[in-house]
Amino acid sequence: MTFRPESNQEARSRHLIWSAGLLVLLAAAMIVAGWVFEISLLTEVTVLSLVVLSFVLVLLMRESATRRKVQEDLSESELRFRSTLDNLLEGCQIIDRDWRYVYVNPTAARQGGRTVDELVGRTMEESYPGIEQTPMFVVLRRCMKTWTAETFDNEFALLDGTVGWFRLMIQPIPEGVFILSLDITEKVRAEAALRENEARFNAFMDATPTIAWMKDASGRYLYLNRAWGDTFGLDPRTSIGTTDADLAPPAAASMIARTEGGMLRSEDVVEPTEKNPRSWNSIRFPFKSLSGEKFVGGIAIDITRRLQAEAALRDAEAELHVVIDNLSQGVVITDLAGNYRHWNPAALAILGFSGSDDWREAMSQFSEIFEVSTLEGTSIPSDDWPMRRIRRGEPVKNLEVRVSRRDIDWERVFSYTGQIVHYSGGKTLAFITITDVTERHLVEA
Repeated sequence: MTFRPESNQEARSRHLIWSAGLLVLLAAAMIVAGWVFEISLLTEVTVLSLVVLSFVLVLLMRESATRRKVQEDLSESELRFRSTLDNLLEGCQIIDRDWRYVYVNPTAARQGGRTVDELVGRTMEESYPGIEQTPMFVVLRRCMKTWTAETFDNEFALLDGTVGWFRLMIQPIPEGVFILSLDITEKVRAEAALRENEARFNAFMDATPTIAWMKDASGRYLYLNRAWGDTFGLDPRTSIGTTDADLAPPAAASMIARTEGGMLRSEDVVEPTEKNPRSWNSIRFPFKSLSGEKFVGGIAIDITRRLQAEAALRDAEAELHVVIDNLSQGVVITDLAGNYRHWNPAALAILGFSGSDDWREAMSQFSEIFEVSTLEGTSIPSDDWPMRRIRRGEPVKNLEVRVSRRDIDWERVFSYTGQIVHYSGGKTLAFITITDVTERHLVEA
């Protein structure tokens, strides 16, 4: 360490030495005067001078010992201080007024991508070419000139091309400036990653057509996505901090407050469907922060069009059923596994069933009740009956067969037409129409 100011003890020692020197000169003068003027007084003067000289010598010896002790204590203190600085996790450096490194601890050297020996004794410009053009150097120059302390975060490009971030605390001192540096690179990177995550989250939430929001336990909005603003015609940014009491009719705001208050107490998810001129499927859910603070989150999907489409589909299905049920031809619909989906009234009547309960009960033993044969009277195996052929993928058109019942005296001639139909993304059904052509055959016979 250099440029250490003189301590009070050192000043006192210097004054004592000067005083002792003056006493020695005085004693010498007395001896000379004794010799010159009164020889008889020589002995007394000599003795007095010797006493004075002895006293002075004792003072000098004591002062010398004290001075050595002070120097030793100061050296030991400086060593302890230097050792402390050398072992700090923070960087420490002293730069003189010529911008030369006077002291650099290992941490500061490592932060700058150098060693202590490469820095001490060299100027900043020699160690880091171009550093005098950086914003950091402007701050150093200002601190040195105005004798003011400053703290700021500095981006520092190392010689190997990497970049580090350091929090610099600059304190002017008589020798120049003292700089304490904290490596905050990981903190800055974490903050940058957090900002990127927040931006990605906001972009994701703003791209979804689902409205989304977050509130604190008091009901104040903390987050609103773009779809929320588009839906209600409000700016999400200016709506942050408001409550439903500020935005919604009193009755609706009161209902929402009761719902969310109870949800926070029970920590249950609430899944109401809100009905109004626009219909929503909404989910509200409670969650907590790491510190335990309670929040309410929610998402809502506008299902107005879906409900309208479903209502239109139900109307179309109802209209289709009306048409099918009023046909004079029989219509039977099954899936490919053979499960019957629909029989219209004409189909039930053609096969001799009085109602839906009759045919449902008879389906389990259908092949035992009915017999199917060609017009010539040749029996057709049940696996080759018209509906089973259709379910295998064989279209049937105007296929005429005789159908009779085994349990009663009943026989008719039917014409079958049908095929497999595909609908709604790959789903399939098999349908068949049944026309009773018995009377025509009797006329033709």
